[in-house]
Amino acid sequence: MAHPKFRLQTDFVPEDGEILAEEPGVYKFVFDNTHSKLRSKTVKYYIDVKTDLRKC
Repeated sequence: MAHPKFRLQTDFVPEDGEILAEEPGVYKFVFDNTHSKLRSKTVKYYIDVKTDLRKC
């Protein structure tokens, strides 16, 4: 698990961050808005996959 499930309170302020995948494998990204019944959300994301940096 790269990051445990959590709820993010942004109060209409953009939120960003990054996670470094230190182990090879399959990673699943889940964006869940089920807790917000009355407001829709727009999720913009960018996932950058790089080769093994130790070989560079």
